[in-house]
Parts: sequence; C-alpha cells; structure tokens
Amino acid sequence: YVTLSTLPSSAMMDRVGVLRIFIFTGCLLFGDSVAQASGDCTFDADLCGWTQSQDDSRWDWTQQAGGTTNNTAGPSDDITGGGMYMYFKAPAVGEAKRAILESPMLAPTTNHCVSLTFYYHMCGAHSGTLNLYLVPAGRNRAGAVWSLSGDKGEEWVQSPNIELRSDADFQVFFEAVHDEGGAGGIAIDQVEFT
Repeated sequence: YVTLSTLPSSAMMDRVGVLRIFIFTGCLLFGDSVAQASGDCTFDADLCGWTQSQDDSRWDWTQQAGGTTNNTAGPSDDITGGGMYMYFKAPAVGEAKRAILESPMLAPTTNHCVSLTFYYHMCGAHSGTLNLYLVPAGRNRAGAVWSLSGDKGEEWVQSPNIELRSDADFQVFFEAVHDEGGAGGIAIDQVEFT
C-alpha cells in the first residue's frame, strides 16, 4: 500500500476519510473477469494449436531446438534453455519472403481486455520485420497492432504488454517479413495471454 504524507489538492476523500486514487493504465480489469486465453505456448512440446497460415504456404515458421543452422542470425537456444521456439530463417538473397503463424481462435474480450507478451529474437543485418495482427473471425487482416524491424542483438527480448480488444472471436497472427537482403532471422518464444 501507499502512505501519503501530504494530500494533493485534487485528492478526493470519501465520507470516512479514505483517500481513493484511481490510475488508468489503458486496460481496465474487473476482478477475476479476465478469462485465460487458450493461445499460451512455450512451443516446447507442440504448437499448442498455433498453425501455419494457409494464405502464405510458400514459407513457414519452423519449430526449432538448440541453435539455428546460421547461429549468426538466430538464437543459440530457447529463452529458458533446452526447450524449443519458433523460427523464420530468411532464405536466399534477392527474394522477399514472409511467413505467418496463426493462433487458435480466442474468445471475445468484450467486458475486459487481454494483454499479450512474448519473447523475440531478431539478429542479423537483414532480420526483417516482425508484425503482430489481431484478426476478428471472418474478417481480413488489417493494420498491425505491433511491429518491430531490424537487428535487435543476440539476446532474447521480452515484448511490451500488447493490449488486445475484440468484440468477436479472434486470432493473433505473427508475421515475419524478410526483405531482399542477406542473412537474418526472427524467432519467437513463450507466448502468454493475461
């Protein structure tokens, strides 16, 4: 709890003298009403219902253990050590490519919001772009709700909390996009909805 030695002039006191401070962080949670989403995945045992997009069948994410075939462009292991992760390796130079990984269908967030976090690894001068989309059932993909481009170093990095809101069932798409440059790769791990 917080102890205040001086009350701000804008502080509101209720009838019994209890100071009530309301801080809005963008995601209102109502008690235990946030349902656990079914898209959580470490990718250690299986893909937890995540699938390769049928709209982009030429290139795929691969489930990977240990280091990649090109350790200068990919992680040496998963985030926890000894597990698995999903990896998109940029194929040959001179050709643009993309791969999409789709979550299972998730329940609407009508009376609450859901936050998504995950770990990413983007290493190499031509790592490309990692896009995250929220796609309501029966609709086409619109603009990305989160995107990151370029070399982010040789370590796994945790994403910020990404708020997801949808009045309909929805999916989350991870899209890896590689330009026409040289070596690079994108990996994701420990996808968690809260």
